[in-house]
Amino acid sequence: MKISLSGVLMAIVFAFSNLYCTSAQTPAFGLPGEIVPGELIVMFHNNIDDDFVAEFERENLIVNGYYCNLKMERVLSPLSYIYLFTFNENHPDQDFLV
Repeated sequence: MKISLSGVLMAIVFAFSNLYCTSAQTPAFGLPGEIVPGELIVMFHNNIDDDFVAEFERENLIVNGYYCNLKMERVLSPLSYIYLFTFNENHPDQDFLV
């Protein structure tokens, strides 16, 4: 059986274009803009140290009279200064927290 080179190339291009479209349209962990209750991603302009994190948590412990319990969980990207914080999601006005 003789398979033409153009047929093989077309099959490869079709397969990769189909994979690219599928991977570009479906995110790995939820939909864009989806809210995860009790989690907040924060990007700072410069590097921060443990003292700054402790002060940031202390300043945002109580917001508008409600106990938020803001805590830094982990560093998501040390080069971009992106951190994951958790807080009490039972605040009556969650948009105010952000």
